[in-house]
Amino acid sequence: MRIGATYKQPNKNRERFFDGIDYENAGFSFFCGSCNNLVLVGLLPFLSDSDKWESNFTEGEFSEIVEVLGLPKVLSSYRAPDNGIPYISTISCKKCGHNHLVYVAFHEFQPARYVGTLHGVYEAIT
Repeated sequence: MRIGATYKQPNKNRERFFDGIDYENAGFSFFCGSCNNLVLVGLLPFLSDSDKWESNFTEGEFSEIVEVLGLPKVLSSYRAPDNGIPYISTISCKKCGHNHLVYVAFHEFQPARYVGTLHGVYEAIT
């Protein structure tokens, strides 16, 4: 996989899509970069798929992701612009099959209350 077009860039001031309250019904959406279809993503399945994102990609893919997304390494882990923990996975549009690299960050807003922000959507070229 290579990263192509940027559809949404990381922004430390971006509004959160998840407030840390209702996990079961939580999710986010973005528009497909190819056909402009609304792509709906459930939070729990996304977290499950992207929890170990660092090992889900080849070494070359991993290096490109870190560089393109501008993920700084703080101590032993990578960080998002809002100092959250990055979760990264690929998602395909159900209408046209176009692949997207999706970048979500979570951080602890209050004790045991995590909030989520959709920081990036990119073209994933396979």
